[in-house]
Amino acid sequence: MEYKITKVNMKPHHPGSFIQTEVIEDLGLEIPRIAEILGVPEEEVSDFVEGKSRLTPDLALRLEKAFELKMDLLLPLQAWYDAVQMRDRWDEVKVERHPAIEALAKKREAELALLDMPGAGTEY
Repeated sequence: MEYKITKVNMKPHHPGSFIQTEVIEDLGLEIPRIAEILGVPEEEVSDFVEGKSRLTPDLALRLEKAFELKMDLLLPLQAWYDAVQMRDRWDEVKVERHPAIEALAKKREAELALLDMPGAGTEY
């Protein structure tokens, strides 16, 4: 079984750009004030908004409490961004697929083929 990566030409933005739009621009707040509201160092907010650092669960919770931006939305945005960044480095990561995976894939295909046989799964 061969695995293929299908590229969709949709790249996520760093979640900091979402905060730039939803908090800084829409509410007219500046980074020092946001840091004060969130109770974190100004550098932490600045680095995140500029895309230099990742969204932490702690910062996501603070954003939810202060600005009603659900961390259940923000954290998956960070994960999606991170996954795309790593997939862009696919060829740099020198890891081979484990040989047992091929055997396991063939076994699963055979099991699925049995389910497709007429009468399969009707005997109890």
